[in-house]
Amino acid sequence: MITSDIESETGLVRISRADKSKLGYVGGLNLERDSNSWLTPDYIIDAVKKVLGEIDLDPFSSEEANRRIKARYIFIENDSAFDNTWPFVRSVFINPPYGQGLIAKAIEKLIEEYKKGIFEEGILLVNNATDTLWFHSVLPFVSARCDTKGRIKFIPATEAGAQKNTSSNTRGQVLFFFGKNAKRFEKEFSAIGAVSLYLDRYAIAEKKEHELSKKKREESRALRSALTARAKLTERLKQIRKLERKGVSRSEISRTLHLYKYPGFTRIWLSEATLRK
Repeated sequence: MITSDIESETGLVRISRADKSKLGYVGGLNLERDSNSWLTPDYIIDAVKKVLGEIDLDPFSSEEANRRIKARYIFIENDSAFDNTWPFVRSVFINPPYGQGLIAKAIEKLIEEYKKGIFEEGILLVNNATDTLWFHSVLPFVSARCDTKGRIKFIPATEAGAQKNTSSNTRGQVLFFFGKNAKRFEKEFSAIGAVSLYLDRYAIAEKKEHELSKKKREESRALRSALTARAKLTERLKQIRKLERKGVSRSEISRTLHLYKYPGFTRIWLSEATLRK
C-alpha cells in the first residue's frame, strides 16, 4: 500500500494513498483544505478601493469576508450569486470560489452580468491559470490586468478550520480590471505586480460608437430636412392650384410665390402645366 507521512501539531499522521481531506497546497501544514474559503489580504483590498472607491457588490462572499470588504451588497453560500438576480451597481469586487467546477461557473456568471450592464467597473482576483478555458474567457472583456509579484498570502476563514501559511499557494495570482479607468488601476497596482493595459480595445469601441452615433445623427437630420422640404413643396403646390383655379397667369403666380427662388421646382411646374393644357 502506498503511504505518506504528514507532520502535524499532534505528531506524525500516516495516511493511505491521497486522502483529499488530509492534503493541502505544497508547503502547507493544513490538514483540512477548503479552496472556497480564503479571504483577501488588506493590502489588496486597499488597492481595490483606491481604484473603485467603495465596493458596491461582492457576489462570492461570507459574513466574515464582508467584515473586511465592507461591500454594500453580498451573496453568500446559502444565498448564492448563482441563484439570485444581481443588483445594478457601479462597482464589483470578485474573489471567487476556487473549487473544481465552481471557478468556471463563477467566471461565466460574472461575464454574463457584465455583458448585461449590471456593473460599470470591477476587479477580479484569480489564480494565473493560463491553461484553463475560464481564464481566457475573461480576456476579451477586461481593459487591464496585474500579474502579482509572487504569491498572495490569503487569510484562512475561521469557519473553514484551515491553517494556510505563506508558502501554501502553488500558483501566482492575477487581478483583472473591468472598466474604462485602466490608468487608475495601473497607478494603484503597479506596486503589486506587472500591469498590462488593453486601452486600444476601449478606444476602438468608443470610436465605433461615436461613428455610429454620428451616422445616426446625420441620417436623422437628413430625414428631418427631407420631410420639411416635402411639407413645403406640398404647401406650395396647394397655393399654385388655388391661384390657377382663380385664373391667375403663370408669371403672376411665379412673382406672387417667389418661385424664382426655386428654379428646379419652377421648371417641373411649368412642364406639368403645359402638359395639362
